[in-house]
Amino acid sequence: MNPLEALGRLFTNAGDTRPQIIVHHEEAVQVDRDDHLYRGQGANLRDLQGSVLRRAQNLSIDLYRKNPLANRIIKIYTTFMAGEGFAVGATNDEVDAVVKEFWFAERNEMDLNHRRFARDFLLYGEAPHPVAYDDTGNTTVGYIDPHLIEHVEASELNQLILERLVLLRGSTDTPPLTIVSRQDDPAEADMGLLDGDVFYWLNDRIGAATRGTPFLLPILDWLDAYDQTLWELIERIKATRAFFWDVTVEGGEDEVKEAKEVWGTTAPRSGSARFHTDAMSVEAQQPNLGTNEDVAAARYILRLISTGAGVAPHWLGDPEDANRSTAETMDKPVFRALEDTQATWKANMEELLRFVVDRKVAANMLPAVVDVLDEQGEPTGDRVPAAQTVEVVVPALTDDAITEAATAIAAVAGAFVQLDMIGGIDEETMRKVVRHILPMLGIPADELPDPADDDNDDDPANPALVAALEALAAARDG
Repeated sequence: MNPLEALGRLFTNAGDTRPQIIVHHEEAVQVDRDDHLYRGQGANLRDLQGSVLRRAQNLSIDLYRKNPLANRIIKIYTTFMAGEGFAVGATNDEVDAVVKEFWFAERNEMDLNHRRFARDFLLYGEAPHPVAYDDTGNTTVGYIDPHLIEHVEASELNQLILERLVLLRGSTDTPPLTIVSRQDDPAEADMGLLDGDVFYWLNDRIGAATRGTPFLLPILDWLDAYDQTLWELIERIKATRAFFWDVTVEGGEDEVKEAKEVWGTTAPRSGSARFHTDAMSVEAQQPNLGTNEDVAAARYILRLISTGAGVAPHWLGDPEDANRSTAETMDKPVFRALEDTQATWKANMEELLRFVVDRKVAANMLPAVVDVLDEQGEPTGDRVPAAQTVEVVVPALTDDAITEAATAIAAVAGAFVQLDMIGGIDEETMRKVVRHILPMLGIPADELPDPADDDNDDDPANPALVAALEALAAARDG
């Protein structure tokens, strides 16, 4: 059964007329043909159930491995979620050391694994990650195959809150796992800190559902249909290359028989010459199979797939009707979709890192409250919970911010000239504004010279700052 036929059975088994037999206490029992419509006791009405969800997940993985388009879609999103430019840290040095130790430790290797986790989060539509920690608060994160999940228990008071993960019987002896949440019991020593056995993140969760949605689910059928259309198109293209000689002979069977003896029934050798009278005509015939219609149909399917995946057609190799102007316009909603998915994964990673910090706090290996530092690494006087200093940086979607910053500094330079002419601004204010804008151009704030050292000739200033101030001075003098 191909993936398309298999997916067609996700929601119905109406085409299966075979008797269904289950064995219970060594007795064979006949089951109704609508058995697939039944669900486990207590199952959530909003979830894809049991084998249906597993089949959808299996098809997503199968197409990811075999279908280049499905593979490309997932990799586009994974790159923007966890690719080059992804970084973790904290604004407090002590917390930053804890975060980096967890992230790069051999027991976790999150610098490599988080990309695989992001990919599997999209393919499965859910990400169950068990966590464990020792007496010193060192956290280890693992992974559970979503197929081992029997069901997920939600809070009776609020179905949006998921509390426990129950695994299939026989697959493991592990009791129900408590989903990570903030401890709200005043009697507990770690009141206000994150604790639990497992993280359980869902993609595209619907209402009070307890299971996620595979990212490729809406387009699984169409990915397979597009794949089949292309294979059929290739077969028809091969057929269009075939041809035969159509020999027309005036007369009856005797004349045709005579022509066969003269011409034979095989194609003439290349470069050979044959002669015939006006009573005979020879033409090469080629089948007309209408492949042009197939090309148009394939393009329509691809556009539907790109729409369902939230990317523009030219991102998937179809530049038809797209120039630079229209492509940039079509990219805007694509970036919005990427930002949403990126923000979801960023929130997941922030929750994980805050858990790591909270476990260190609970083990008395890290202060519960730490200083807030400024861009120069100096305390600002404010103090916040340690976990709140965690920072996750995701890959930049575009270079628009840099372009806008460059435009801004040019506009500021012009404004400086006008203000200086009327004596409305001093050089110190100009320096402060430039110092604020330059980091937007990719110059880290900690690489800029200290304002107190700006007038010290023995301490070389940042070349970019010097160039900016020289440009302002030239504009002012001009």
